[in-house]
Amino acid sequence: MSAQFKLDQEPTLSEDKKNFRDKKIGIRPNIDHLLKRINLERKQERTNTRILLVLAVIAISTFSYIFSA
Repeated sequence: MSAQFKLDQEPTLSEDKKNFRDKKIGIRPNIDHLLKRINLERKQERTNTRILLVLAVIAISTFSYIFSA
């Protein structure tokens, strides 16, 4: 009977598994980095939109000046 596994005991974990489990619980995604990246992408998108808007206004102004003269 002593060789059988007793149900009221927890199975023992090796040190590697314990360390992995502890590290896994402590891991958290770097939300600050993700938010910074999203803000940077939005800023670049706004910059690109403004550049395209300025180029469109210049193009329309140039064509209207050329064809009105």
